[in-house]
Amino acid sequence: MNGIHRRQFLSQSTRSAAALSVIFSGGRSLLSVEREPYQMTIDLTPGAIGVEARHPAPLNALAAKHGFTSVAPNVSALAAQASSSSIFLRKALKG
Repeated sequence: MNGIHRRQFLSQSTRSAAALSVIFSGGRSLLSVEREPYQMTIDLTPGAIGVEARHPAPLNALAAKHGFTSVAPNVSALAAQASSSSIFLRKALKG
């Protein structure tokens, strides 16, 4: 059998595809293209990992320390709050 082997074919076709992609992209690598910021966040869900905190400040600090970009609210605690404290919470969340 004098044909090309499968590994040689894959190697040559991969090199050719890579060369063509650089040529048609104007010489820019795909890794150097500027990307838009993420539209999704990495969310810390404290209840899922067994963390209980009464105040949001320690959770926010924990999230920032470990690279999370948002913290999931404790829905049961929010539902139990009185309407006056929920107004305060809304103002605090708006910044």
